[in-house]
Amino acid sequence: MDGPKDIGNVLLVEDNPGDIRLTEELFNEAGGHSTIHAVTDGGEALDFIQQRNGHEDAPHPDLILIDWHLPKMSGGEILDEAREAADLSDVPLVVLTGSGAGVERIRKEVEAADKVLTKPIDPDEFPSTIESL
Repeated sequence: MDGPKDIGNVLLVEDNPGDIRLTEELFNEAGGHSTIHAVTDGGEALDFIQQRNGHEDAPHPDLILIDWHLPKMSGGEILDEAREAADLSDVPLVVLTGSGAGVERIRKEVEAADKVLTKPIDPDEFPSTIESL
């Protein structure tokens, strides 16, 4: 893989418009040719993944980035349901959290995540972090 530009469809589950914009900029600055599909809560994320309720034409995600603190459903609940979907077994699931102190707790609590990153994500480390997935 040659960095994030080789990732096709990225599902970003984030309720903060500023963080959505920042993530899009990180992919663009890294030379990304990815398409970011942003949804703002867990229910909508599961609808996207399962192609239902207005997301029937949603593409299969190649990477899923999930904010830990979301309305209606936590990042952990989304991870549990997403990992149960057989067609996501090879899709990296990354948890994003605004609390650096909570990273270790989240890692212990959620084994379904491939990686836990603290926001804001360091732009210099972003390409190598995504490539490692």
